[in-house]
Amino acid sequence: MSETAYDTYDVDPTKVEADIVNKWRDTNNGNVLTVLKRVEHPDCWLLYQEFQTAPYEFETEIKGFGSFRIEAVDLDTDTIADYIREEAKQLGEAESTDAEITALVDTLTKEADAMAEEAAEQWSRGVQEVLDDSAYNGVLGIDGTFVWVGHVEEAMHYEAKSTLPTLGIEDVSGLACGILKEALYEAVDKHRSRWKNPYAEYIGRLVFEPIPWRLRAIELQQQGGFPEKTAQVLALKEQGEKNSDIATRLDVSDSNVTQHLSRANRIVSEANWTVDNVDV
Repeated sequence: MSETAYDTYDVDPTKVEADIVNKWRDTNNGNVLTVLKRVEHPDCWLLYQEFQTAPYEFETEIKGFGSFRIEAVDLDTDTIADYIREEAKQLGEAESTDAEITALVDTLTKEADAMAEEAAEQWSRGVQEVLDDSAYNGVLGIDGTFVWVGHVEEAMHYEAKSTLPTLGIEDVSGLACGILKEALYEAVDKHRSRWKNPYAEYIGRLVFEPIPWRLRAIELQQQGGFPEKTAQVLALKEQGEKNSDIATRLDVSDSNVTQHLSRANRIVSEANWTVDNVDV
């Protein structure tokens, strides 16, 4: 399902109940509100934006529906490596006679590219874990499918610290870890917006795995007055699923599925009778 396909569903996202809500308002760009909320347990989420079109008038646009994963933005590893080499150069120019510092300068200079690649990979894993947790805690910064979080305790430190032993680099003084942490900050800074997320430390994008029948079920509830379970059964039937498969998916009996389909037919028949007999 492409993003534009969501337009085919007549659903008011503001009226869909949720147990977890993340939201962020872009006051510098048309007062646009982005909302990501979990509408069904365990993992069915609704992403939409609300636009103000006139005083006290708003329009909404669904941007995603279903389960999602978070993909980290790509860090520029050249930025990380260049920062490491520059710091190593400055350490060397300090003319330290400490053998440990001299060895560290040599290691940083030689291993800068490998450190950059590994640190970027470690950070990417951190993005997925930290942002996913933030979404479930309702504290995710979000604008469209762009997501972030800041003020994370020991942000970048874990990634920097994990990188060094992976490459077999000893860091007794902690200098290498500190330099690598700052190098990561430099690379992440290229993805920050000064007015939107100046303190973001982990940044990524939402990628949805659509669940069309669930969105159709919500549409049936809102527009047709169908009870929730009946709407789900009908949506799956419209999708072409067999009664036995519907029963398995919704954890109900086959006879229960038949009852819901009968109820759906009655609702449709009554609605048609009302339309055909209304006075105009």
